[in-house]
Amino acid sequence: RPGKPVLGAVGPQGQLICGLPGNPVSVAITATQIALPLLRAISGQGVRLNRPVMIKWSDDDGKRIDLLWHRLAKIDKDGQARLVPERGSGDLVALGQSDGFLIVDAQSQSHVPFVSW
Repeated sequence: RPGKPVLGAVGPQGQLICGLPGNPVSVAITATQIALPLLRAISGQGVRLNRPVMIKWSDDDGKRIDLLWHRLAKIDKDGQARLVPERGSGDLVALGQSDGFLIVDAQSQSHVPFVSW
């Protein structure tokens, strides 16, 4: 969450089709995780994922869900991730203010994976 639905298909003439969700934040996260590696692979560049790095999460707001949750974050001058205040997956301002996203689950502690744009 966010990031569904995603479509992977082959068209009638053999063309590859990748359908992304409709909201901007969902598209940015899904494109970073799925579409860009796919495009790199089919263009002959090989698969290169934006590998997450473990980062200190300094402003945990206590919100948790029983899914992987991709949360927009900004890296501060001390190299710690701070959540970007957002109003859902349609929030273009929050997306523009972020440096990437944290991958948070119900058991996340003070260090979580971070993927940069």
